[in-house]
Amino acid sequence: MIRRPPRSTLDRSSAASDVYKRQAWINQLYGKKQFTVWPRGQEKYLYPDPNDPWKSMVTDHDNPDYEKFPLYRNATPITFTVGAGETLFIPFGIWHTAKSLEPTMSIAFDLLNGHNFPLFLKDVWWFRRNNKLKALAHSGYAALAGTACKLGDIAGVGRGGGQKRRPLYTEAGGQGDRRESGGGRGR
Repeated sequence: MIRRPPRSTLDRSSAASDVYKRQAWINQLYGKKQFTVWPRGQEKYLYPDPNDPWKSMVTDHDNPDYEKFPLYRNATPITFTVGAGETLFIPFGIWHTAKSLEPTMSIAFDLLNGHNFPLFLKDVWWFRRNNKLKALAHSGYAALAGTACKLGDIAGVGRGGGQKRRPLYTEAGGQGDRRESGGGRGR
């Protein structure tokens, strides 16, 4: 038997920027979900919580308390709906919130790469900062795991036969002209 989730799980969450500076691919499997995102540079309008700077203190973005949060008037939220079979990419640092419009099922994949990995390490330390030993252990583990992944990429591990993968495309001499390179095997 499938039961409708409690109403509170359908309500909008407070806006947040992804903890650990991860980028996210959100795959909507079932139902509809409404997302609101705010362009970069609008953090001050969202009043980040000083104790949890990844969360907004503005809890009702549909009906904000402008007396308590006057700068929120300058925010420019963008709202849209994602339905079953659709995928949304949210780059790290983009403030966002989600609201299920009906019972939903989603799968999210978080992405780390060379651009956001150093920021990820800083966040790992920040979250464990009250216990220096745990902070050092978690940050060291994350750095070691990231280095192992990078070395694996360089060595071609996980691509079958230890061979380096040729690029699918190479840049030709023109303005963004992309041509297939011969014999490349893509993923």
